[in-house]
Amino acid sequence: MKLHGKVNAPGTLGLVRAAVEASRELTIGYQGEILTVQPHALLQAPKTHAYVLVAWDPQAGDWGYFRFALIRGLKFESRAFVPKGRIPRAVPRGSTMKRAN
Repeated sequence: MKLHGKVNAPGTLGLVRAAVEASRELTIGYQGEILTVQPHALLQAPKTHAYVLVAWDPQAGDWGYFRFALIRGLKFESRAFVPKGRIPRAVPRGSTMKRAN
């Protein structure tokens, strides 16, 4: 699967925001894996100002927290999803920035 290369390229943050707003799935490269996730929020860490993508991972059946700077490629998918009712608004303490569990 071909993913867009540099995630920090101009406009890429806007692409992720558009996926969140349109409730469209994203396929991302993260820590050596290719994952298709349902993005729900793009948060910014209060101390470091790093962006974190909060997304439901249907394969894992759990929320994932993905540091934006570590995403290596992404693809805006045509599949829409119904957003989950409750969106975590903070990364849990001790999270590996990949999975909430």
